[in-house]
Amino acid sequence: TACPAVDFLIEKEYGDLTDMMAPVVSPLIAHGRYIKERHPDAKVVFLSPCIAKFKEIRDPRFAGAVDACISMEELVNWVKDSLTEEETDDWADFEGSIARLYPTPGGIISTLPRKENYKFVNVEGVSRIKEVLDAMREGTLKGYFFEMSACTGSCIGGPLLAHFKHNEWLGQSVIREHVHMGRKIQGGELPVDLEAGWKGENIYRAHHTEEEIEKEMIKLGKTSPDKIHDCGACGYETCRLKAIAVLDGKADPKICLPEALERAQSLSNVVIENTPNGIIVLDEDLTVREMNPSARNMLDLSMVNPTGLPLQAVLPDEGLEKTCRSMGRKTAYVRAWYENYQKLLDHAIVKVRGQKYIVLILMDRTVEDYKERQMRDMRERTMKVTSSVIDEQMRTVQEIASLLGETTARTKVALTKLKEAMNDDERDDLH
Repeated sequence: TACPAVDFLIEKEYGDLTDMMAPVVSPLIAHGRYIKERHPDAKVVFLSPCIAKFKEIRDPRFAGAVDACISMEELVNWVKDSLTEEETDDWADFEGSIARLYPTPGGIISTLPRKENYKFVNVEGVSRIKEVLDAMREGTLKGYFFEMSACTGSCIGGPLLAHFKHNEWLGQSVIREHVHMGRKIQGGELPVDLEAGWKGENIYRAHHTEEEIEKEMIKLGKTSPDKIHDCGACGYETCRLKAIAVLDGKADPKICLPEALERAQSLSNVVIENTPNGIIVLDEDLTVREMNPSARNMLDLSMVNPTGLPLQAVLPDEGLEKTCRSMGRKTAYVRAWYENYQKLLDHAIVKVRGQKYIVLILMDRTVEDYKERQMRDMRERTMKVTSSVIDEQMRTVQEIASLLGETTARTKVALTKLKEAMNDDERDDLH
């Protein structure tokens, strides 16, 4: 295989099969060493269709063969930014040898001479590769040459090669158009070391009983067949393998996408079912699609199935309907009094982004409004009483002032008469 992902898989999980691997380095390492041999000062950069190649060039066994990796996308972006269309128009077509088929499905097999005692088979995809390796381990396969690629579609199906993802066959045809099938690979010795020393890592795997695995499966929420999704979102092919990895201390039990979604959905349902606010979901025709218990109780519909009823049937307010039909993406707010319910409701109107649904959140303000009106009435009565008291006090002050003024005037008259009498007595004494 030219696929480092397969090499790593066999070394880590099928170490006992490494002696069946072709004992040679990949074309990437071979080319790198050959270029370095011919041009010692050259810097070798590999245009990679996959992530595994980045790891391969950092493997100590292949150190110095390749200096760096960049993805095909990075190359395309660099060319677009650096070169004009005129500079790329004159690029000449080229034809390579049959070796250019390497990145296509069965590309390696296409370059090999056939031998009668071998059957040549191309295997793509990690799950199928594991099936073959398991069969090899069991000894049920003999006389086969397997070409293995971790990615479906071989290298041109790699995760970093997005340019032909929309059309795999177009990618293969472009490569084949630039291959001269008559130009075979030239044999002969190369002045570089092509030998690869594949070694199994013999990773220790603890043995777990079925009971332990079953208990861990239950802890992970896999309590019934419908809970076992085997979706692979956690990085393990099956829920059973995930449970074993958790027992080995290699996996986080909380990382499970279906369980997380189910918990989130369950929590959302709990919130919606128990919130004191009424929640109504309307479609684009303003027809009720969902209504939570609080909304049913609020609108006296606990004994009626409101699904399919028009908005006007449950919330007869023209302003509300007009707002629902004309609102954009922003949230709108409407307050309306419903005579039939004897309730004052606040409506938060939310348009669901990307869908033709409207969510109404109802808040009953009847009691709050009644209390506010009572407070207003009490304040008005208090103001009236206060004003009356002030008026009464003003009248009292005025009356007191009037009495004080009259008394003062009388006192002044009496004092004036007393003064005059005293003056008359003084004149009589002088005569």
